[in-house]
Amino acid sequence: MGCHGSDGMGHSQGDIPVIAGQKTDALVAALRRYASGQRAGAVMQVAAAGLSEAEMQKAADYFSALPGLADIALPRTHPLVIKGKPHTQLPACASCHAPGKAAPLIEDQRANYLAARLRHWQGEKTVIDAHKPQNTMAVITRRIPNDEIDPLAGALANPPGP
Repeated sequence: MGCHGSDGMGHSQGDIPVIAGQKTDALVAALRRYASGQRAGAVMQVAAAGLSEAEMQKAADYFSALPGLADIALPRTHPLVIKGKPHTQLPACASCHAPGKAAPLIEDQRANYLAARLRHWQGEKTVIDAHKPQNTMAVITRRIPNDEIDPLAGALANPPGP
């Protein structure tokens, strides 16, 4: 709660994600990955390492029940959100991050946080793809042109214009 706040809104800091309203399973999975060291983040690794499975579940239940991110379809117009780029095997964000899908909620998340996560998944430009992580988001994110990351993050974070 020190970083995310008791309301799960992250004290309006751009690099701290909103976790209020996030899917319970996504929160528990993130805590498990931090605790095991599979997901890097010094502060979160320390915070999660001391939690039991029951405590992780209780925290996830608490934050997911708060008003915040919502599992509803918002009208978005960015082409990567709705269509992706099939010719480069880049699926639409909505194909996994839509209502009722298992992937974490990303719509209305902070733009700075989303852009930073996308760049993190892309990895270092000096490392060849074969040596980069092969998990789903890492592979997909490497197909997003760098100049489209900020506009995509902005489109997901902000309500669309009239």
